[in-house]
Amino acid sequence: MKVKISKTKNELVIKVPLQQNRYNPYMEKVVGEMDNIVALITKDQYDNEEMGFAHWIDRSYKGKDDDVSDFWFKWWGDQNDFEKICKKLKISIVYL
Repeated sequence: MKVKISKTKNELVIKVPLQQNRYNPYMEKVVGEMDNIVALITKDQYDNEEMGFAHWIDRSYKGKDDDVSDFWFKWWGDQNDFEKICKKLKISIVYL
């Protein structure tokens, strides 16, 4: 996956593609396209929440549902605000 990192005068800019190819390694070819980014909201054994953005991992070539990576960006704000942003950006949310 290609991530572009740059800076403006006062900001770090990270560009992550919203879509990625589905690739079947058995057929050695691209077989479609899928979302690349997913919002992830988790709770640990002590009910502590973590939320942020992760990547979808293509498992379709194995006949399985797609999986979710670890966080690549953590959100430190309010869950309701995070859910609103995800809805506005049309990014799916997975609750684990």
